Amino acid sequence: MRPRNKLSLTLRGEGRLAYALLSPTLLVILFLVAYPFCAAIYLSLHDKMVGAPAGGSASPTTRSSSATTSSCGRPGTASSTPWSPSP
Repeated sequence: MRPRNKLSLTLRGEGRLAYALLSPTLLVILFLVAYPFCAAIYLSLHDKMVGAPAGGSASPTTRSSSATTSSCGRPGTASSTPWSPSP
């Protein structure tokens, strides 16, 4: 009965070693999946636009500019709708 206890202790030690060696890799993989997922949820719940200047808003009506621009950024083509197809 004594050898079985020793085998159990050895396997338990190897199990701890396996978790210790795998945990950094699993944490990196989790971070690589969880961060973009959480960032996408955050962006979807806020009025943010990817690539917009800091402090900017996704809405073209809140911009203050001296030049008349449409939501596409073309000067002189402002309209009452945020986007209008060009003929």
